Amino acid sequence: MSSGSRISSGAYLTAGPFDCRGYQEVKLQFARWLNTDQAKYVSATVEVSSDGTDWTAVWAYHNTEAELAENAWSTVTYDISGAADDQSGVYVRWGYEIKDEQAWAFSGWNIDDLVLTGR
Repeated sequence: MSSGSRISSGAYLTAGPFDCRGYQEVKLQFARWLNTDQAKYVSATVEVSSDGTDWTAVWAYHNTEAELAENAWSTVTYDISGAADDQSGVYVRWGYEIKDEQAWAFSGWNIDDLVLTGR
């Protein structure tokens, strides 16, 4: 690999730990404005963990034929109950990895208004 390579091992924005003890059916909600190249060039993910070490995929961009170019904020909600219900240390992370030097530059993740809900 050349010293000018754009391929990355991935970068993450991690939030937490969040105390979800006493809560069931925990959901992750946030506003996003995501712009990324096709999945064959770039990986964009959302993952959750109850220990900050072992991560479970919640969402990943899989379209290998088109980029994702949003032009406004949208609110998304994901069920994270499998990792978060009744847990004292829940972490959420957003990942972005350039997998191929042919990737086009996009703005990546823009995140706001993070909320965990449960009953």
